[in-house]
Amino acid sequence: MKINEMRGNQFLPGNCIYRPENYPEDWRERLEAGEAISYEEDGKQCQIWLEEEEEE
Repeated sequence: MKINEMRGNQFLPGNCIYRPENYPEDWRERLEAGEAISYEEDGKQCQIWLEEEEEE
């Protein structure tokens, strides 16, 4: 699975590979349940969500 990210108005598809150990437990549960996580970083509103990788 990959993480999609929105930073302000910039969309970063597949920005990184999802590694559960890199996220707090409550974020992992929400991401794995299909929810998006919103937060603020460097004064920008950001959001991340999981996306299944497509088989080629």
